[in-house]
Amino acid sequence: MRTKAVIRDKAIPYQVPVSQKLPARLGAVLQDVYLVFNEGYSAGTTGAELSREAIRLGRLFVDLLPEPEVMGLNVGAEQNRSRYANCSTPFIAWIRDESWQL
Repeated sequence: MRTKAVIRDKAIPYQVPVSQKLPARLGAVLQDVYLVFNEGYSAGTTGAELSREAIRLGRLFVDLLPEPEVMGLNVGAEQNRSRYANCSTPFIAWIRDESWQL
């Protein structure tokens, strides 16, 4: 990848953001994980690796930052994965519809 080459060539250091900046970045990161999971789910068996990677990242994020949004995304992805063989309609799609809330 060109990005990896640029990072290597310019010796850009990897830095974890300070804890005060994490909440501001969390939404964008979770959205990306959500998109990766859905892309893998939509692709069926050919996208299974993408879905597995999104779930792996979700579990990692729960360990690192156990916020409700992180846990919710992870639960939705795990639930969706568990019913994948029996259903072709993504569970995640109706999680985002807030009209069903109790």
